[in-house]
Amino acid sequence: MAAETMTFDNSASVPGDKIASSGISSAGNGLDKITAALTSAQVSLQIDMAFEYAKLGAIALLSTVGGTLKTNAADATGGDTITFFANELFVWRGTYGANPFSHNVTTAYLTNTDSAIGSVKIWLLRNPLA
Repeated sequence: MAAETMTFDNSASVPGDKIASSGISSAGNGLDKITAALTSAQVSLQIDMAFEYAKLGAIALLSTVGGTLKTNAADATGGDTITFFANELFVWRGTYGANPFSHNVTTAYLTNTDSAIGSVKIWLLRNPLA
């Protein structure tokens, strides 16, 4: 299996000033790219997502609507919950602190907490390389 790389660019700005980093990369042996369409106020749309949490190198999630990602059960029993916001990138990589998942993932459920139709993209980098 060929190595995959996910690159992160971060910035913040105020009037007249900006700080930024670019080209921070994580590499791993597996990249899952998941896309889902959400109807207005969609509840518990099951998506195909499975991985061992200890082997997660990075995750990037972007949605056009706010919502939740719940793992392993529609109510997150035996899993985890990530809350996301419309048009705000949720990012975690191995060096950013605690893994947002504390359980192996066997399936996942998306809920749209907005009244608009939306879409979600999730990228998972697995089996991180040192």
